[in-house]
Amino acid sequence: MKKLSLFKFFIVLLATNLYSDTKDTAQVEITDFIKNKESEYKVPVEITKIVKGDVNSDTLEDVVINYAVNVGYPGNASENYIAVFLKKDNEKLHYITEVGAGFFGTAEGELLSL
Repeated sequence: MKKLSLFKFFIVLLATNLYSDTKDTAQVEITDFIKNKESEYKVPVEITKIVKGDVNSDTLEDVVINYAVNVGYPGNASENYIAVFLKKDNEKLHYITEVGAGFFGTAEGELLSL
């Protein structure tokens, strides 16, 4: 097994840190959007799907996300939404709209009647 020299280790570490510090604007915009939703709903919000592509035929890369608001926190019930972000004039993404995409949840236990 080859040993990794200390020099090579630091080069790899430096390259990893440089890469992780450079986030694209789409990631920053979506992260800010999710943080705002968490503070609005006061429960965890998680992205379940990200789709990138040209939504409005302007040749710029837009983003559509599916996200879940964990309304049953700490349980397992969630409200799902689809949000659309469009890139305008080759700048950052702009939130356009969202639509509800259903409710997910399960329950366990016995029915209790009084």
